[in-house]
Amino acid sequence: MNPPVAEPQRARIGRAVAALIAALGWLALAIQLHILICSAPTITAAVVKFLGYFTILTNILIAVSMTACARRSGFFARPAVSAALATYIATVLLVYEVLLRSLWQPTGLQFVADILLHDIVPIAYVVWWLAFIPRGQLQWRDVWPWLLYPAGYALYAIVRGELLGDYPYPFIDVIALGALPVALNVALLLVLFAGIGFLFVAVDRVIGRPVPRAAP
Repeated sequence: MNPPVAEPQRARIGRAVAALIAALGWLALAIQLHILICSAPTITAAVVKFLGYFTILTNILIAVSMTACARRSGFFARPAVSAALATYIATVLLVYEVLLRSLWQPTGLQFVADILLHDIVPIAYVVWWLAFIPRGQLQWRDVWPWLLYPAGYALYAIVRGELLGDYPYPFIDVIALGALPVALNVALLLVLFAGIGFLFVAVDRVIGRPVPRAAP
């Protein structure tokens, strides 16, 4: 019987970092759900509201993927899958910083959840992606399927808003803005997702490009 092959140190570190990011992600999600349960009339209403936010759904994806990667799951460590998640969570960070952070001033536990969901977990995941995912395997065409998730979310959020009269974000509030401005906002957001996706592909291709050897 052949002796087991030792796991490379870099892979062990990657799994440990993934476990830490997963713990932070689940903690942030638990805090946010607790806050909503305390303020909503019923647990069902709290869960429905909780699952209405792109930030929450994307952080759930990150927490699941990091939990899986901490246990050596291959699917979430695939270059195209991890780059797609990096695109989504980086967009969460950017949109919140530019459009939403100035709209409120959270305090207490809400401040902790806010920082974890919008800053710490997004930055940590992108750094993990840069440090531990093999480079040079992404193609420009990989970006287009990545847009299905945000496009699907936009449709879900609008239909949900029409049914419940509660839109999770002001820039997709059809009641307040009208259908055409919301459609334009969604289109602009999809352009932003594509732009960030192409940026990550470019970073991957530059970092993964073989370094030419100097002539002897």
